[in-house]
Amino acid sequence: MSPAVGLWLLAITLTWPVPAVLARARRLLTVPRAAVVLWQAVAVAALLAVFGASLATIQALVTGLLTADGGRLTGVGELRPTGVLHLSIAVGLIALTVFALVRLNFAGVQVARRLRRHRRRHRDLVDLLSTTGGENVRVLDSGERAYAYCLPGRDSRVIISDAALRDLTPEQVAAVIEHERAHLRARHDLLLEFFTVLYEAAGRRAGTEAALIQTAVLVELLADDAARRLYGPQPLIAALATMGNSTALENPATPKSSHTPAPEAAAGLSDEVVGIGVLPRLRRLVDAPVSVAPPGLAVAVYLLALALITVPTVALALPWLTSTYEIIR
Repeated sequence: MSPAVGLWLLAITLTWPVPAVLARARRLLTVPRAAVVLWQAVAVAALLAVFGASLATIQALVTGLLTADGGRLTGVGELRPTGVLHLSIAVGLIALTVFALVRLNFAGVQVARRLRRHRRRHRDLVDLLSTTGGENVRVLDSGERAYAYCLPGRDSRVIISDAALRDLTPEQVAAVIEHERAHLRARHDLLLEFFTVLYEAAGRRAGTEAALIQTAVLVELLADDAARRLYGPQPLIAALATMGNSTALENPATPKSSHTPAPEAAAGLSDEVVGIGVLPRLRRLVDAPVSVAPPGLAVAVYLLALALITVPTVALALPWLTSTYEIIR
């Protein structure tokens, strides 16, 4: 099998069946950190495979067209009709590859600007309407709605409603605030931003919707783990029962509290994340058989993530790069 064919098959596999299978793999929720690494590896390997397949196909078409028997180069004007067709395909692939790169970079710039503009305005509004509740904690008057979330960035905030302070015990409040601070320390917003860019650039049919939703759930589990290590599971269980899923990272891919200005990115994903986000969190906090990972699962997931990056590179990309170097030399 030629490198181009292998890379195309790999690209199709990583952008369609693999995300669908991973999204149904409930056991991955027991090892959220390894699962996040695996989703990142799938995304990076898919990008490398798509662009590598395009470049390998272009190289094969151009080399085959311009190299005659015995290595003699022919002029473009001497090409047969089939050669003209192949050259047209190569030019079309070049245009599509450039377009995809431009679209990916444009989506990255747009998402970054939109998120930071939204967070800056949100932070200014929170500072105007809130009172200080401790280090980088702001308390908002919410009436009867209990919620908490965080605003990431250089000047980060943890926002909690006065209703949450009334309805929760001090230990529950501390667990919720630790959950939000875990998001800020780990910069989960950057991880979700990466998958938001892929979603906007490629669309949901490329498996990016599943990656975005599952990663949004996984970072909530990671933040729960950080709070559970300090306060145990019970305060978080009680807080979730009182607040629902409004302890989510303030991000376009995650659900919003009713007061939060709706961001423009990844529209339509919030309800889906709400629907699948609470149940895995409660299962990990309440049900030990679900929350405890099988022995060796995390190691196996890390190895799979490593293999997704290294194996295609060694088996497909290196032979293509070597053959290209020989042709150029």
